[in-house]
Amino acid sequence: MKSILIALLLTSAPPSTEPGYIEPGYMMGSLKANPPPMPGALKAMGARWEMDYKTLRRALLKAGWVATPREYSHSTVYGFPEVNCGQGWQAVCSSGYRKGKQEVFLWLHPTGTNLILIGAD
Repeated sequence: MKSILIALLLTSAPPSTEPGYIEPGYMMGSLKANPPPMPGALKAMGARWEMDYKTLRRALLKAGWVATPREYSHSTVYGFPEVNCGQGWQAVCSSGYRKGKQEVFLWLHPTGTNLILIGAD
């Protein structure tokens, strides 16, 4: 019974709005310890793992990349109509961009108030 009460309390707690707070389900620093290669198009713009999506998005749009339409009919992240997010404990968000024949797909992790880059292809 105690475990059910604890689980209920953990799942009903509102997310933190502290700057830099990382929601459970993503181990901060894991990309820095053993980073996968950054796609060349993103590397050329100075992208780095765990960077703020707002900054990366601005750089992509400035460089002529166009966001690909999201899969769902409704926006899942306020202010970012191109981003799709799952739900649940380890939910991840995604977004895609196209420039000519090039495409990049981004995997993003929601923090308290931001999205951070955790994967790209």
